[in-house]
Amino acid sequence: DCTDQGGGSAGASSVAASGGILNEVEGGSSSSTCSLRTPALPRLVEAKPCTELRRLLAQELGLPTCVTANGKLVGVGTLRGAVVLLDAKLQDVPPKPQVLSLPASEDASAVTAAAFSLDGGSLLVGHKSGLLVLWDLAANKMACSTRDVHFSSVVAVSFCRPSWQYALSADAKGSVYFLTFTSTFGRRDCSKQLLLEQSSNIGVTLRILPVPQVVPHQSTHPVDTHCLVALVATNATVLLTLHPGVQVLQKMQYNAKDASWLPDAAWLRHEVQESWADADQVEAADPQLCVAYGQTVHLMRISFAMDQAKGKEDYKVSLAGRFTWALPIRGVAAFSDSVLAVLDGSNKLSVLQLPLPHEQPQSGPPVTQQLTAVHSEDVTSWSLVYHTSTSLDGRDARSHHGALAVFRGRSRTLYVCGMKEVWSFQIGRWGQHIESLVSKNQWPAALDVFLALHRGSLPPLLDFPHAFGPRQKAVELRTTQVIQSYLVSTLRADSSRAQVREICSTAVNVCVEAKLWPVLYKTVFECFKATGHMNVYCAALEPFIVQ
Repeated sequence: DCTDQGGGSAGASSVAASGGILNEVEGGSSSSTCSLRTPALPRLVEAKPCTELRRLLAQELGLPTCVTANGKLVGVGTLRGAVVLLDAKLQDVPPKPQVLSLPASEDASAVTAAAFSLDGGSLLVGHKSGLLVLWDLAANKMACSTRDVHFSSVVAVSFCRPSWQYALSADAKGSVYFLTFTSTFGRRDCSKQLLLEQSSNIGVTLRILPVPQVVPHQSTHPVDTHCLVALVATNATVLLTLHPGVQVLQKMQYNAKDASWLPDAAWLRHEVQESWADADQVEAADPQLCVAYGQTVHLMRISFAMDQAKGKEDYKVSLAGRFTWALPIRGVAAFSDSVLAVLDGSNKLSVLQLPLPHEQPQSGPPVTQQLTAVHSEDVTSWSLVYHTSTSLDGRDARSHHGALAVFRGRSRTLYVCGMKEVWSFQIGRWGQHIESLVSKNQWPAALDVFLALHRGSLPPLLDFPHAFGPRQKAVELRTTQVIQSYLVSTLRADSSRAQVREICSTAVNVCVEAKLWPVLYKTVFECFKATGHMNVYCAALEPFIVQ
């Protein structure tokens, strides 16, 4: 059971981008063999309001009520029942925004939930009145609408297949429906099937989370064919598969210690970037569900293996990690398989990187690790939107589940929905910072960042793998490329002896600390040989050869 143990003191210290973790390499490397220096690192997270969207909402569409995003699109629901689509590159509305507004014949009640189909061609919108609307985005028209599914406010919606045909929706009374959209002679209809009825043990479903699909160059996992879904409700989180039939895998019940606590969850799915070493050799890893309740975060691994008792392959849900946070958590969103955004009770929105989880003991209490923020932002003035969720036992609590959504394209941006405007919250990339240093001819500073990432004194964030071994390989690959560019760009036959010594010291020390022996003995050797500076190269290596 995913019961909370009360938290204790957690390590959620607010670390600004100009201090703490990010300054461990400022003013020079801690290595005894490397005298490289780096200037103060730039602000890690950029938060800015969508100013053009604010003007549009104030003039025409009403205040924002929720935000949704996938890998292609971002949408903002409004108080007057419309949805406006943002340009992910601009992180705002384009000059001619696409606005989905209900016809005059429909009751334009506030948008309370919205979700894009995986192919980006459709948008399912739930309204406060219980109305469900399926939008055809290519045609910019309403494809289907129904009032026969929900008779209370729609709380959550989500597509559960790559196309627009299958979806799930939940309402404020605690019912969850499986929706099937069909098309006959150009007309689309909606049929419903009750998936989860009202239950005081489960409560009101606040978020519907189908497991994210893997990118094309990665192998698939059984969860991709069995349509694994997590239902995050006020009293429990339910894991179930929808194909070929509905099967409940796990129900994680909460031990409520505070009436204001509400759970939240996010899927963590291992992603591989083509620039990483051995990217094409990585097999599909087990997906993990990050479940936050109160001050505790549980990491649940969903594997598919042989069950000896049943004599067949089956799903197994196990605890992969347990973490604590300083304050009760109100919302979570995942940038990647290890980078999270956490909204807590102090109205702090923090970016954190999950530590590598310890192996859990077979018996006894689980090992608990403290979480530390990489960056924290006070969002009190943003006045995040919320819905008052009334549980079936009459308990009221504020839910921020419609206020956070991550755009999961090539860049990762968290969109935060306030009561008056929407903000974009973007994590900077180490690659961009290093390119900036190189463009200013600050090669030693760029290499120093690589060394800090290699030894783990800087968090890998979105640029490198989370696991230590693959991260070092990926960093070594990028470091090798930068060393080659560094030598080609700076080392000349007519360079002064002082310049050659500085270049050689930098290249040799980086190779030694990162253990890039082939680079040191081949690439660096050949560059110094070609420019006639072998004596300096040999003199720089002498201390290490003696050791």
